[in-house]
Amino acid sequence: MTEAATGVSYASTAAVASTARLIESLSTRATAAVADLLPPGTTDVALLDFPYHRNSGDSAIWLGVRQILRQLGVRVAYVADTARYRPDRLREALPEGPVLLLGGGNFGDLWPGHQELRVRVLRDFPDRTVIQLPQSISFRSRTALSEAQRVTAAHPHFTLMVRERRSLSFATENFDVPLVFAPDSALANGPLRPPRPVRPDGVLCLARDDVEGTGAIAGVAGPGIRRADWGMRGLPAARWRAAKALPKLERHALGRHPDAHRAARPALHAAYETMAKISVGTATSLLCTARYVVTDRLHAHILCLLLGIPHSVFDNSYGKVSGTFEAWTSDSDLVHWATSADEALERCREFAP
Repeated sequence: MTEAATGVSYASTAAVASTARLIESLSTRATAAVADLLPPGTTDVALLDFPYHRNSGDSAIWLGVRQILRQLGVRVAYVADTARYRPDRLREALPEGPVLLLGGGNFGDLWPGHQELRVRVLRDFPDRTVIQLPQSISFRSRTALSEAQRVTAAHPHFTLMVRERRSLSFATENFDVPLVFAPDSALANGPLRPPRPVRPDGVLCLARDDVEGTGAIAGVAGPGIRRADWGMRGLPAARWRAAKALPKLERHALGRHPDAHRAARPALHAAYETMAKISVGTATSLLCTARYVVTDRLHAHILCLLLGIPHSVFDNSYGKVSGTFEAWTSDSDLVHWATSADEALERCREFAP
């Protein structure tokens, strides 16, 4: 066990160091994949589908994309979430240039609001380069799949990036669009430090309680094991709500006054950035309280890698966790793939007896 550069870690120095090298390699690959898709000379883009909710994983993706664009010297001229997207405002802020859609696990009908935004953007901007950043795909309805096929095939400049092989295979069979296989954008955040000094203790079981949960993780329980999911309380929650106030104002008040909207644009961008940083900071603070983490959340897994925290991982309902693990992160000695609760508990006892 060692106190690693990223904070207090109960993994070996070698495991932390080799994982840092893996993260650097994946970050480079994620950045290069985006660079290859941007038209030559691109200086400004629009970035849509900001995670206007408390899912820290999506905020980690957002911050990773911002890091990629900074490395490429590309400015974000327009941002919006699903409720605040306005094509006229996008055209005003970015008269020409690519439109980027945030990656994640919402390409399909599991989370319909994000798919509806995607369809709107493709119909609103048939003349623009539109890049769907790395996604996992899940369709339950043939009707929804057929609509997505029609809309994407009709767009002459759309590229779909996917982050695991299952989605790549599905997209190859079902979509007539250019495909790019690339790591999850959150990996571009690179190694992270805990938001504050902390002495970890026990085991944290961070488990989904939504439609993507499988229940397989439910048996990870016992003395010294705390259960939680993403969320904010206390001062971080108050700060997040305060930052959220400006996007609300933009929609309900400034939205009626174009000049006021233009003047408020930099503050709106800053509010989104603040919300994402608070969300990820809350998540990293939670993860760093434990000697060992067990999770079925993809970005709890990714954040543990970035923080140097040993952990066990279960799959979600449609394979995006296993897909990412198999494609990108299985070489890390910090992560253990769990096939049962008993197996995960045995691993926990090695780090937090």
